[in-house]
Amino acid sequence: MSYTFKKTGKSQIEVKFVLTNEELEKYKKKALEKTASNMKIKGFRPGKVPLDVVEKELDPKYIEEYKKEIAIQGEYMDFLIKEKINPVASPKVKISKEEPMEFELTVAVYPDVELADYSKIKVPEEKVEIEQKEVDDFVSNLKKQHTTFTETDDGAKIGDRVEVNFEGFDEDGKEVANTKSKNHPIVIGDGVMIKDFEDNLIGLKAGEKKDFDATFPKDYFRKDFQNKVIKFKVEVLKVFRAQEPELNEDFIEKLEGKKIKVEEFLDKIKFYLAERKKDENSIQRENKFIEELVKLVKVEIPDEMVEEELDFIMEETKDRLAGFGVTYEKFLETSKTKADEFREKKRIEAEKRLKIRLALGEALKKEKFEISEKEIKDEMPKYERMYKMQEEGKKMSEDRKVKDVVLRIQLRKFFEKYLETTEKEQTK
Repeated sequence: MSYTFKKTGKSQIEVKFVLTNEELEKYKKKALEKTASNMKIKGFRPGKVPLDVVEKELDPKYIEEYKKEIAIQGEYMDFLIKEKINPVASPKVKISKEEPMEFELTVAVYPDVELADYSKIKVPEEKVEIEQKEVDDFVSNLKKQHTTFTETDDGAKIGDRVEVNFEGFDEDGKEVANTKSKNHPIVIGDGVMIKDFEDNLIGLKAGEKKDFDATFPKDYFRKDFQNKVIKFKVEVLKVFRAQEPELNEDFIEKLEGKKIKVEEFLDKIKFYLAERKKDENSIQRENKFIEELVKLVKVEIPDEMVEEELDFIMEETKDRLAGFGVTYEKFLETSKTKADEFREKKRIEAEKRLKIRLALGEALKKEKFEISEKEIKDEMPKYERMYKMQEEGKKMSEDRKVKDVVLRIQLRKFFEKYLETTEKEQTK
């Protein structure tokens, strides 16, 4: 085998191969051997068919094409190993001569990353303070979660749950798609339905009907409904009065499984909120650090890497929409967007994601954190719990899990090193 290669810009190399007839003959033999292993010919055991018999049974064009395919694959893999090249996508192939065979491969390779000194990046730590309103809101949500409902003959009010039939019409009296439902449960004031709709339910009793106009918000998630006026016909089937629990020791005991004084419980909530805010602040600091880190990186990202990341984003989008019971096609239809336009809109996001990964990868390479077997063993249960309910986690190999866990530990050590707390900085 002989080859020459050169960089052609944007993390690409071009390789020119020249194979002698003798080398091609070896690949022809490999093509016949691979084919023979799957052939069934009367009088011969599987895998034991002589190659001359195999060749007679096959179309010469098939042998010729398969020979070239194996030759290209074999020479390409030998080249990658010998030159220690890290490709990021399958190469583009161009055969310029048949015999002796000459072909060119354009290979997108893992880009060279230049990362300037990031040790001087500083992201101040915000002081965590919990306002009384935050505690009150938490308690209010807790009460809502444990609110019970009792059927009533009274008119509905905010906080009550109603069961209704409804359908919507345009100004010409024609039914509007996706505005009809039966036995639909609504908690008035929860904001699941638009405000105009919920407000018109207030005061209605079971068995009552009402016709009214409702205007959809200008920022409604469906563009075709923004600022739209729909004429609704509503029938109230049932009204359930909300009975919110009182915050007392009996209610707290049901939640905690033991007697706790109200003041102590409120302190516990405040501590929980403070810890949660610390975690949120920590994530925000990491994100701000990454934003500054990316400014220090110089890299030419191959188009193939961007396209691959775009493929991943598209699949991610489809999965997220499916979680809401919406197909990708329906989303494009309602948002009046073409698939290629939507994909192109995500290009900047794909490039940003890749730049972040490459910057962090280069930083971790510089840091050379050593991860012990004990650290991996201690971290693995947390990682497996995180993926327990996800299909991806069930299919993941042990090798992949270990690599992911090592990366998690490395990133944690990296941020611990460069995001020191204010208290630590003050003691220097």
